[in-house]
Amino acid sequence: MSTDTTQRVGSIVERTEQGHELVVITEWRASTTDSLTDLAAFDKDRRRFWRCTECGAEHTSKDAFDTACPTNRLSDE
Repeated sequence: MSTDTTQRVGSIVERTEQGHELVVITEWRASTTDSLTDLAAFDKDRRRFWRCTECGAEHTSKDAFDTACPTNRLSDE
């Protein structure tokens, strides 16, 4: 029997001028049936994206956060 799991790693990277507080998220699917060759292929079943911890928007590029964050806390500071 094989078991598939999704592992997720995220870390805070920066706050943009538009008020987004970004984390980069890397997800990958791991299966107990993967061979050593499959495991050595780091990008196998990997997905990386950026998420704003304030508004929840997600994009595949940090440059895509080019509009103001709707929760823009910068105006409160």
